[in-house]
Amino acid sequence: KDFWFYVRSVNLVGKSAFVEASGRASNDAEGYLGLFREKIGKLHLAQGLWELIDNSQLADEMAEMKTTITETRNEITQTVSKTLEDQSATIQQIQRVQRDTNDDLAALYMLKV
Repeated sequence: KDFWFYVRSVNLVGKSAFVEASGRASNDAEGYLGLFREKIGKLHLAQGLWELIDNSQLADEMAEMKTTITETRNEITQTVSKTLEDQSATIQQIQRVQRDTNDDLAALYMLKV
C-alpha cells in the first residue's frame, strides 16, 4: 500500500508550494538494520542509549565480580594470617631450641671449669 505525503516549508520569506512524496511501509528489519548500522553508533542519542544498555547489561556481572573480589580478598587475608601464625609458632620453637641449647652449653662449660 502506498502512502502519500504533502510537504511545504514556511520561513521568513514565505511559504513554498506543496511537494508530493510517496512511500511504502516495510517490515524488513534487515534492510533497516543495514541502513542504520554505521550511523546509529555515531549519534549523541545513540551514545546515551548505549550507556544505558551497557549499564543495565553489566549490572549483574559487576555485582558478581564485586562478590568474587571480596571472597578472594578474604581468602588471601585468611591464608596470610594462617601463614604468619605458623611462622610465628616456628620462630618461637627455634627461639626455645636456641635458649635450651645455650643453657645446655652454659651448663657443660660450667662442668668443665
